[in-house]
Amino acid sequence: MAPQDMESRIVRYGDLQPCKTAFIDAHTPGSDQKENFTIIGGGVSESPDQHVHIGIPHGFNIGAAGQPPRVRNSLHDHHTAEVFFVLKGKWRFFWGRYGTAGEVTLEEGDIFNIPTGIFRGFENIGTDYGMIMAVLGGDDAGGGVMWAPQVIQDAADHGLVLAETGKLYDTKKQQGLALGLNAGLGNFGVTTMQILVPLVMTFGMFGALAGDSMTLQQTWGTLIGKIPAGSISSTEMARSS
Repeated sequence: MAPQDMESRIVRYGDLQPCKTAFIDAHTPGSDQKENFTIIGGGVSESPDQHVHIGIPHGFNIGAAGQPPRVRNSLHDHHTAEVFFVLKGKWRFFWGRYGTAGEVTLEEGDIFNIPTGIFRGFENIGTDYGMIMAVLGGDDAGGGVMWAPQVIQDAADHGLVLAETGKLYDTKKQQGLALGLNAGLGNFGVTTMQILVPLVMTFGMFGALAGDSMTLQQTWGTLIGKIPAGSISSTEMARSS
């Protein structure tokens, strides 16, 4: 392979391009300042804004997280094992359903492997901007991220809904809302979506929109009522839910 061809397989630190809207907790206070880097492979970012540096399939994925002090990455899991390598700073890793099952503090050069089936999160507890690298197995990194239930609820409270397709919808901006209503919430699926979305939209979004109307592309059924297809005002939506 010629040197010029090898250049496409080199990622220099100074060329790394971060994404601040990569995941469902991008609006959640305490997690809204983190930066995600997808270095080798498509990674698990849920945002179309994520830049992929080397998209060639390698059988594994390498990404990185950059975070200011006291910023955390929310509890999540993957279908494949995850390995963390601390590049810079001092970090607290925690795990379990609520992040209380255990924790460990790691510093530059430390490596930590977390098996599947365990929710994990991490926080920069240093005094400066820190960065860790993460390695996930498989070309597709196991198919994405599985979030702890409370992470999904917190995200919905701050306007972000995750469809089963893995795409994020910003309800505060009405982004893709008509298409996303029946999409489902991540690991919770359609049933949870039918409970949460009407509540989030009724009390959060429509309070701000007052009497503005929106269009549902199909009948929206919830566990506590049905909303017919067509244009519907926020007042009618509140009554139907």
